[in-house]
Amino acid sequence: MFIKDFDNLKCKPFSKEFNEKGYVRNDSGLNYIGFPLDPRFKKDDPKPQRRYIIESQTFNVTISFHPMATEDDKKKFFATLWLAFNLGNFGSRARRGFGSIKINSIKNHDINNFYKLSFNPKF
Repeated sequence: MFIKDFDNLKCKPFSKEFNEKGYVRNDSGLNYIGFPLDPRFKKDDPKPQRRYIIESQTFNVTISFHPMATEDDKKKFFATLWLAFNLGNFGSRARRGFGSIKINSIKNHDINNFYKLSFNPKF
């Protein structure tokens, strides 16, 4: 899998919400579910903050297979990819609402024929 334009995506460090004294706000759900991304308890703690890709950006993914890959191999790959997008997603805390990636368009529409999977759901 080749990701084009990935290096051009804008990122920034994830930061918890702090109160006026510089301590983590205990009443913030974002602080709770985002704990692994920013392990600081005080605003001036030297612990590293993890970076995230700023929302609403786009990038292209090109998928190519080894010449020896069978149709069954390709079907299994796309079924797994469908599961990742629809049941999990990618990155840290993906099952907690972080790391959600949405497919905007597909150039090769033949992949929708594998197991009748729809990569562009109609909501």
